[in-house]
Amino acid sequence: MNLMHILKSNKGINDLMTAFFVIILITASVIAIIVINARNTVEEAKLSKEWDILNNRALIGERIINCLRLLEATDTNEIVQRLPDCIPKNAKGIAIEKRRHMNCIYEFHKYGDLNNCDIMLIFPINLPEKYSHCMGKLYICYQYGTPLSFSGVPKNTGKDVGEKPDKPPEIPKGPELPKMDSRNENKCKILLKNGPIQTTLDLVIIGDGFETNSEFENAAKEFTKYLFSIEPFQSLKTKFNVYAKLSEEPLNCSYDKTVKQFMKCDSAKASLEASKCVQFDRILVLYKSEKYGSSAQAIWSKTAYSFYSPSKEAWKKTALHELLHTFGVLDEYSYEEKFKACVGNENDILKCCEAWNHCNVPPFISTLQTGWNCTTDSECKRWDTLADAKCIKGCTLETWYRSSERSLMYDKESDKISPAAREVIKAAVKYITGD
Repeated sequence: MNLMHILKSNKGINDLMTAFFVIILITASVIAIIVINARNTVEEAKLSKEWDILNNRALIGERIINCLRLLEATDTNEIVQRLPDCIPKNAKGIAIEKRRHMNCIYEFHKYGDLNNCDIMLIFPINLPEKYSHCMGKLYICYQYGTPLSFSGVPKNTGKDVGEKPDKPPEIPKGPELPKMDSRNENKCKILLKNGPIQTTLDLVIIGDGFETNSEFENAAKEFTKYLFSIEPFQSLKTKFNVYAKLSEEPLNCSYDKTVKQFMKCDSAKASLEASKCVQFDRILVLYKSEKYGSSAQAIWSKTAYSFYSPSKEAWKKTALHELLHTFGVLDEYSYEEKFKACVGNENDILKCCEAWNHCNVPPFISTLQTGWNCTTDSECKRWDTLADAKCIKGCTLETWYRSSERSLMYDKESDKISPAAREVIKAAVKYITGD
């Protein structure tokens, strides 16, 4: 091979290599430009999102704060139930909890889902006299990019948000945030399932102090069987879903030093445990203890507490007695001492309840034909339509009357629920399930 041929061959290879490297350089430059543009786009989008979040936070916050102030001005007894009026109706979830060390009737209320929020807004709220002027926190969870609708929320009046109007304004009733299907039912043992949570009453039984999960589940099953063996729950069984969950941490259950049979647990912790399972309507806490004790959060509330002891058959009756209070049922025995709240209101059960810190007026009670399960009428005329109703003196107060001589709300010897109390329970279930 002569020298000219070799030079020509090398020149061709050099040209080819040069062209190859030029192509690589151009390709690398194009990719670099694309990456830089993409980064800029992402950064711009990120800045845009952060700006939108800040802007939305300010706008939403202004409207919610204004709405809360209007609710506070009305001093309504149903402010917790009416909170959804102040919240964007398509928010992912909301919750209200009391601030630590505050003497509140409520502990924790949750609507919807509070997990995986793009934006979590937190607002202070001052509840009215019914809640002992309780300071609380309101949490609102929603996803970025979801246009929030404020249908039914009062518009800003232009006044300072801390200023209360001279005359309480009318607050339009907005749509309630619907109950959402739970994605966490697998965290609980399903004892009874009759339908979607939107159309059923969801009871969560929480266990505390049990040595094993199987021991607790057996206790929860035993109570569930007992519950639906008694009227009106036997007839209403298809309206219920029942779940059981052993608490992941102690619920701080304790006994009162003065009233020794008064036992209660941390209802905020119980609510958080139950919310891990399903969006609950009622909670029953079973605390394993050989010592008798029980209580309810309040008349017409969310939570009841009871001791559990396999050696004491009375635990089931005790648990049901307290659970009935959460449905709006009053005690049918007479207290030795009169409630201070009832002084001057002895002839009006509704006013007595409104003045009593541990009694909330069920929203359906004023339209229920048979009324409360206690009456001030010595002839008990409201119960004339109840075939097996009697009229016996002594029902919470010595001057009030009950509809049966013995009942589960009178003493622990009876398994029956009085005729008037059965009507209250039916109305409560109908109200909660939306029938």
